Amino acid sequence: GDDRPGYVLATCGMSDRLMTLPRGYDGDESAARELFWYVREPQPAFIDRLRWLAKLPFAEDSWLGYGHTVPMPAPPLETSPFSTFLLLPPALATDRHLFDNLSLLGHGVEALVVHLLSDAEYDLVRSDEGLDVFLDLLDVHRYPQVFDPARPSYL
Repeated sequence: GDDRPGYVLATCGMSDRLMTLPRGYDGDESAARELFWYVREPQPAFIDRLRWLAKLPFAEDSWLGYGHTVPMPAPPLETSPFSTFLLLPPALATDRHLFDNLSLLGHGVEALVVHLLSDAEYDLVRSDEGLDVFLDLLDVHRYPQVFDPARPSYL
């Protein structure tokens, strides 16, 4: 719609398999995930990077969860300084509750939205208390939900 310019790239079927949670994990995150990425245009490089990310936990016998950061093998755009994924819950209630009635082997399907970080932002997020500080920066700068490859780094 006019109030939400852009597209939602979404994985379809990632939640058909459970990711491998760490041994002894007692958190409340699900092992069944789907990923969203809000973009202005569905460029082939964006689709390729999202597919790569969706396959990663199964290729590495690992998982993707809230606040995880994943450096990409190459940035999606040569002209943009953003080359690391940051995974956060959807800010939009409709997307947050899209899979409320779906589950796999007792794991509810949950969505994560991918956001992109510059190298300096990635360094901050990886530091102690860095994610909370970075989330505050997003609020201060009125971070757009739709990926803007031209946005300046907030650091």
